[in-house]
Amino acid sequence: MLVLGKNDLRMHPKRKTNLKLREATAVAVSLMTQKPDVDDALFLTLKQLKPAIGDFGLLVAIIRAKEALFEPEYLTEEFKQELDEWDRIE
Repeated sequence: MLVLGKNDLRMHPKRKTNLKLREATAVAVSLMTQKPDVDDALFLTLKQLKPAIGDFGLLVAIIRAKEALFEPEYLTEEFKQELDEWDRIE
């Protein structure tokens, strides 16, 4: 078991933000794996569970959660070509 002292709990404010973002990402991954149909309401659910995190932070957490859960075998050659076409348009 890890025990933290008072000095261990002092953190740079930016690190606290990163921890909140990581926590929100973990919650998003958990929600997405437990309830795959929650995708439409995921943002609102996270907003209720993590009100201290702003909208942008929640969106970043959702994107990171989706990246973490993405399985490479779904990235077929056809899908890669379509992504390349969209990249060229931008």
